[in-house]
Amino acid sequence: MLAPTHSLTVHVSALALPEYYIKDSHRERCPMCQRRFHLFRRRHHCRLCGEVACHECTQFVTLVLPGSGSSSARSCCRCIDVKCRVLPLGKEAELEFWG
Repeated sequence: MLAPTHSLTVHVSALALPEYYIKDSHRERCPMCQRRFHLFRRRHHCRLCGEVACHECTQFVTLVLPGSGSSSARSCCRCIDVKCRVLPLGKEAELEFWG
């Protein structure tokens, strides 16, 4: 198992379903850093939103799996930024989508 490189922990229910992943063919460049994908810059799918991103724009986060502990999953920097943002009290409902 790969070690998470970020302290974000999410519940498995927050994962995007694979049928909603952005198709590789729809992205010639990483939408985060705008670098072109090629043989050495592979595409990776964010497990939280389904977007395609390069290795440099993704990190591993810890998943909480019901009844079996935890695992790791790749997440894009945008999802990590949103999930790690500290919200003022009473604003937690704004993150309902993120589980």
